[in-house]
This record gives sequence, structure tokens and C-alpha cells, in this order.
Amino acid sequence: MYFENGREDEIKIHKIDCVFLEYLFCNKSHHHIILEMTNNYSITPPVPPTFHYLQERNRIYVSDAYEVISRNEWWDPFRTALLSRGVDSNTGFMFNTDPLYRRIMNAVGSTEIGGRHSGASIGFVMREMEIIALYGEPEYRRLRTVPPPIQT
Repeated sequence: MYFENGREDEIKIHKIDCVFLEYLFCNKSHHHIILEMTNNYSITPPVPPTFHYLQERNRIYVSDAYEVISRNEWWDPFRTALLSRGVDSNTGFMFNTDPLYRRIMNAVGSTEIGGRHSGASIGFVMREMEIIALYGEPEYRRLRTVPPPIQT
């Protein structure tokens, strides 16, 4: 998504890259927003997230899987598959036979970082990717940056 300032009170959005737009703007300055929709309904933001809010041990795996899915343009098919057929609760991702899920996991597992996955870590990372595919990275970030409990 990128923005172009037109008139002083107008912002044009040339490309919508999010399925969920609920956190698009906090419109405190009363700007008019003009949406120019395209046929690209990808949830991939223009700049890959850094996942700086995750612990290092999780960040490297989540970031690697995110890059693999983005590079192969699998966000839309992945989201569609999740919405239409979900993930079998008996098999999860690890033992799932769905061709798309297997292709994603094989691609993630073939990277230098992904080659270090265990069965548990690939399952964990796929669940993280599921959240991003369904709700977008901003919502994922919000869910993962819940403040720690107050010590009493």
C-alpha cells in the first residue's frame, strides 16, 4: 500500500494490500481518504515486517517462513485454503496431507534456517503463519505484544 498526497485534505491509496482495513487510519485530522481498489487483495505489506517484538528464538523462524510465503506469493492461496477447508484438528499442519500446506512446509523446511525445524517448531511456525494469513501482520503483532502480567 502506498499513499500519495493530493490536495492538502486528501490522501489517495493506490493499492490495497490488506484484507482487513479496520486499523488503516486514525483519522484525527479529518482528511478525506480515497480508496482506489485493485484486483490485488494480498495481505502482504510492502515492506516485510521485522518481527522485532518476538523473542529471538521465535523471530528467526517466523521471519523465515514469512519470507518464503511472500516470495512464492502464497498468502492469498493459503488464506483461501484456511478459510475454505481449515486445518484438520487431528493432524494439525505437521501430519496434514493437504498439497498446499505440504508445499509451504517443504519450502520453509528447505531454507537454511528452516532446515533446523523440528516437528514441533514447524507446527508452531505454521500456526503463526495461519494467524498472519487470516488476520494480517498488524493484528498478529497486537496479539504477540500483550503486556506482561503485573508482578505483585
